[in-house]
Amino acid sequence: EHVELVFCGRNLPEQLFEPADLVTEMELIHSARSLAKGHGPIEVITGNGKGKTTYCLGKAALVAVRGVLCFILQVIKSPGLYGEIKAIKRLPNINIITMGKGFLDKNGKGPGEKHVKAAQMAWKLLKEEVNSRKYGMVVLDEINVATHYGLIDTEALLDLLSNKPSGLQLLLSGRYAHPEVMKAATTVIEMKEIKHPFQAGIKARKGIEF
Repeated sequence: EHVELVFCGRNLPEQLFEPADLVTEMELIHSARSLAKGHGPIEVITGNGKGKTTYCLGKAALVAVRGVLCFILQVIKSPGLYGEIKAIKRLPNINIITMGKGFLDKNGKGPGEKHVKAAQMAWKLLKEEVNSRKYGMVVLDEINVATHYGLIDTEALLDLLSNKPSGLQLLLSGRYAHPEVMKAATTVIEMKEIKHPFQAGIKARKGIEF
């Protein structure tokens, strides 16, 4: 029971679907055929399936251990020593900061003042770090959620994408990606929820989900 099995790749055999607790389909929606020399790509990772942040952290880890300096800003998640934070802090060349106030209120009242203030502070820092030219990669974790709820202005984000340092690679995660943001991206990936542990009454597990 303490062993977590992870299968990845195309064409999941039907006999593996039934016993699986979690199934996510990753679909490439759009990808630029080629990039101008020295131009850093912009990737949008969206959709209702699990794995968006994990995808970004994996790419950051991959380039960081090859000597590329990375910055990860978590816009919505609240600070805490989650498993992903502990893992990232063990790697070289990655600076990760969490500036959110946790999950947004979904009862129809909209995000509270604490979320608005936190997002404004995160956006100010994000602009500074993106334009600092210190990094080869910047991850804007849950930025799509922030723009969807109006915590960060979509037009301001589009302006940031248009005027980023040419060699900088940006990754924008979170569900509800804005159509214009996806249009500005060189790659768009959608994570689709096919099966989720919560449906079977399995709660988040330490060391797996957090």
